[in-house]
Formats: sequence, C-alpha cells, structure tokens
Amino acid sequence: MRFNKTGLALLASNPATKFEKEGLLIITERQEGFFRRADVNYPRWCKLRGNLLFYLKDHDPRSPPTGLLVLENCRPLIRNEEREFDGFSFILEFEGSQPQRISTRTAKERLEWVKCIQLASYAYLDRQIKYLQDQIANKMGNRIEGGLPPANISTSASDAMLLNVAPNARSGTSSTANPETTLKVEEGDLIQL
Repeated sequence: MRFNKTGLALLASNPATKFEKEGLLIITERQEGFFRRADVNYPRWCKLRGNLLFYLKDHDPRSPPTGLLVLENCRPLIRNEEREFDGFSFILEFEGSQPQRISTRTAKERLEWVKCIQLASYAYLDRQIKYLQDQIANKMGNRIEGGLPPANISTSASDAMLLNVAPNARSGTSSTANPETTLKVEEGDLIQL
C-alpha cells in the first residue's frame, strides 16, 4: 500500500485534529532477533480517526507517531473476559494478515475501544447508509426518486419558514408566505432559495 508518511504524521500530531478516541493502549509487537523471536508489550498513546489507528512512540500524547493500523477488514475479538498479565486484552483480526494483540488497563476501556474500532470500518458505514436509505425509501415510497414530497404529509410551520411557503398546504399547489410576491408552486417544480 502506498501512503504519504509526512501527511499521516502531520495528521496524527496536529493538535487541531479531532479524534474519535484517544488513550493508552498496550501494543504487543513481535521482535525478531538472529536466534529468537519474542513478543514485547509497549504502552503507547493511540489515536483513532476514521479507520486509522495511530500509535505514538510512547505513552505521552505529544510524542511522535510510530505506526499506523488501517482498520478496514478488521474484526476486534475479546477472547478472555478475565484480566491477563498485561491487562484486559483483545485481538484485532485482519483478513489475510497476522492478528494484532492489544491490551487496556480496565475492562471498561477495552469495551469502549472495541466498540469504536467496530464502528470505524467503511464497510460498517456503507451498511448504515444502505439501511438508512432503505428506511427513507420505505417511508417515502417511490416519490423520493422523482424529487417529490411524501404523499399525505402537511408542511409544518418550521418547514414552511425554511421553504418560504404557507404552512399546512395539503393541495398540490401552495403560495409563498410573502404577501408582496405570490408565486405558484406545483409538485415537481424546482425551488431555488
């Protein structure tokens, strides 16, 4: 994968950047030496933005970024409810890649991180958008595709003020609320504000 290292580092270290979640996580990293391999736990300050989980050099929120996990096609799993030697752990399973073990200090923090990571995927956002579009289509019928308002729904006073039309106009036509200029508006007309 190609990425702009400078741009990502700037995004992670910019104090004006809003993150969905920030906090201390214990990241397990594999250290490979000449004769041995070992898993080492590093407490790192982590920042979640969209589907990007930045982890910094150490536990200081102002330290420079060290790495990044792209959380697309990722599934967080809690395998053990009990506290382990380094805290309350969960696993990030990636499609076609090695799993990543992460720990938190408390069970509450672990649950919060797992929920945020589940919501971070673009696939999840696509499912949410599809669900909402289906809900709108069910409420509006096929009228939404034609740009028409839903049938048998009257205009509320607040909507009338926004649209500058008379409230509770149940017929297909209504006049504007401004008495100086009257304009007939019919269904399907394009109204520019």
